[in-house]
Amino acid sequence: MTTKDTLRSGASSSEDTSDFYNRLMRGEEKRGILGKSTRYNPLQLCQKPSVIRYFDGFIKKYITSDDVVLDFGCGPGTFAIRMAGYCKSVVGVDITEEFINEATQSFEVLGLTNATAIHVTPNQLPFQAASFDAIMMMDVIHHLDDIPTSLTEVLRVLKPGGKILIFEPNKLNPLIWLVHYLDKNERGLLALGTPWKYISILRQYSSKIQYQYNGIVVGPQSKVFDLISALINHKLFYPLFGWLNPKIALYAEANTRA
Repeated sequence: MTTKDTLRSGASSSEDTSDFYNRLMRGEEKRGILGKSTRYNPLQLCQKPSVIRYFDGFIKKYITSDDVVLDFGCGPGTFAIRMAGYCKSVVGVDITEEFINEATQSFEVLGLTNATAIHVTPNQLPFQAASFDAIMMMDVIHHLDDIPTSLTEVLRVLKPGGKILIFEPNKLNPLIWLVHYLDKNERGLLALGTPWKYISILRQYSSKIQYQYNGIVVGPQSKVFDLISALINHKLFYPLFGWLNPKIALYAEANTRA
């Protein structure tokens, strides 16, 4: 098996992924506790304590008020909403049209003038090269059916030396592994899901890569989950138990092109 084959295994095709999430957002597909109302409600999720604490806490170390940011695979816009408070402007793109409709409506409800959402074709971004200061990808890479091709296109529109921020589920957490195993739309994570796997993917694009285990819980509101996350991330417990966090957060700087 080649490296490229390895980076394709497990994920559904772009067409199947887009079709599933369009049906989910229209209410034609049910998904239990990870359905539209709990996992894809941006106006609710953007106010979750764990999102504000662990997403904002991570990005504000790297994003400045002058940055123009691309949220690649923005979904319904939850994290573009959070990002908009820290940057000059954020553009969300997604291959799922219903996600874009939801994101656009949410931006309008919140009166965000520096956030937009655009429906795109897989691996064809409608932007000139070096258009963005930063790229964000939240729970995206494990859904890509051709990771090298997709990342090459994403990095094309990032400025040399630009910032790459990635959040992915952490399969070292047994519950995260089980959820992604049981959901056929999430099984692309099973071939990925560890810091060293994402670092190996990013090495061809960056020589400056950092990571941390991150406590974002994207899903049903739960005081229990929030309490567990707070304990794991306490300075006394993180060195021993940080690897049990639900997310992996990575920061990289794109190589400077010759």
